[in-house]
Order: sequence, then structure tokens, then C-alpha cells
Amino acid sequence: MNSFEPPQRGPVSPVSLYRSALGPDFERLQPELQDYFSGTPESGTRGEGTGIFEAAGCPRAWLRPLLALIPVPNAFFPDYGIGIPLASGTIPTGIRGAGRR
Repeated sequence: MNSFEPPQRGPVSPVSLYRSALGPDFERLQPELQDYFSGTPESGTRGEGTGIFEAAGCPRAWLRPLLALIPVPNAFFPDYGIGIPLASGTIPTGIRGAGRR
């Protein structure tokens, strides 16, 4: 009689969502971006970033009022600007889907 035993595995190390999604291409990111996107909810680390948008929004003035009518919150920016500061952050919750809207 033959029996099969699955291989014994140690603790599973969580992999960031971004590393999973990008696969081997994750290694092509700049080291700073790899650090920023390597966090997992289980790690308890936060990601923070700041920068300047060279240009943000829609440069076509005639189109901006139409963008404001699209019923998807925060999908489009119905304005235009140059040199716009930005700040971004991630806070791990450990709760799957907690950041979804």
C-alpha cells in the first residue's frame, strides 16, 4: 500500500500585494519603491511618500466640466495644475479588504 505525505512547510512568509501582482518585474523597481511597496498588513509597517506632480488633472479646459459629472468618486480630477505637491501613505490594518471603498 502506497501513501503520500505532503512536504512539511515552515511558516508562510507574507508577500506584499504589489510583489505578488508584479511578479519578477517587482525587481525592476527602484530600490526606494521596492522598500515602499514591500510592506504587508502583517508586518505592521507604514508606507509614506511625498513628491510633486509635474502636471495634475486635465489640461483641456473644455473637458473638465464633463469629468466632474462622472459618477465615480475620486476617479478623475476635474481641474488642472502644475507643480502640485502630493503626500501618500499606507496604514496596515491586518483586515483583508479594509481599505476598499
